[in-house]
Amino acid sequence: DDAEITVLTVGPEDAKDALRKALSMGADKAVHVEDDDLHGTDALGTSLVLAKAIEKTGYDLVVCGMA
Repeated sequence: DDAEITVLTVGPEDAKDALRKALSMGADKAVHVEDDDLHGTDALGTSLVLAKAIEKTGYDLVVCGMA
């Protein structure tokens, strides 16, 4: 089986830079979750949004980090 790498980020427009970098490094797809209501949210709020996005994309393995 071939692996498919999808990277996700939550943040404003400039968060797309991290997605572009990941794509240039070989990721297959990128998802940017952007919502004005998320501005200023805490780590728990951000993690809940990421969890929902991950559920929708499907996964076998999730690796988290900060750029």
